Amino acid sequence: HVGLVESLKLLFGCREWVENTLYYLFYNFCIIFVTSSIVYYATYVLKDAGAVTPILAAYIIATLVALPFVGVIHKKIGRKKTMILSAAILILSKVYFIIDPASLIAALSNGFLVGVGVAFGINAFATNRAEIADLIYYRKGKRIENLISSVSTTVSKIGLAVCTFAIGTILEVTGYDSSLAEQPAAAIGAIKAYMGIVPLVMAVIMLLIACFSIIEKSTSAMKKDLEAQK
Repeated sequence: HVGLVESLKLLFGCREWVENTLYYLFYNFCIIFVTSSIVYYATYVLKDAGAVTPILAAYIIATLVALPFVGVIHKKIGRKKTMILSAAILILSKVYFIIDPASLIAALSNGFLVGVGVAFGINAFATNRAEIADLIYYRKGKRIENLISSVSTTVSKIGLAVCTFAIGTILEVTGYDSSLAEQPAAAIGAIKAYMGIVPLVMAVIMLLIACFSIIEKSTSAMKKDLEAQK
C-alpha cells in the first residue's frame, strides 16, 4: 500500500514526472486558447461563423493523418526529439497566422499544423507516463501507475479551469458583448491573441521543457543498469 502523501512525494520528487506534467499542462494551454476562442474568431474576425467548420476539419484531419506516422518517427528520432518536434510544429502553426490573422487561409494553416503537433504531443507524454512508472519503481520500489495518470490529469484540469476563467475574464474586461454585431477593438485584439500570440508563448515554453527533458536519458540508464544486474 502506498498512501496519498507518500505518492505525492514520489511524484513531485521525480523530475521526469514534473517535466512531463508541465509539458502536458502547457500543451493543453496551447490547445485550449484556440478551441475556446475559435467561435469568437470566426464570428468577429473572419465575419463568418460558418468558418469554424473547415478550421476544425483541418485540425481533425491533420491529427488523424499524422497519427499513423508518429510511432515510426518516434522510433527513428527518439522521445526527446519527438517532444521538441511537437512544440516546434505548434510554434510554426502560429507564424503565418500572426502575420495575417484575418485570413481564412492562415486560420486553416493554423488548424492543420496544430493538428499535426497534437498527434506528436499525445504520443510523447503518453509514452513518458509509462516509463515514469518504471523509473519510480526502479528507484523507490513502489508502483503508482494510476496515480501518475490521475494526478497529472488533475493538475491539467485545474490549469484548464483557470485558463478558461482567464479567457472569459479578459474578454469581459476588454468590452466583449455578445449582443453586439461589432466588438470593441480591444476585444478583437484579445481574440486574435488567443488564437496566435498566446498559444505561441505556450508552445515556446513546451519547447524549452522538452530541450531540458531527461526522461530519455533516465530510461536508458535504468535499462542498462537492470540489464547489467541480470
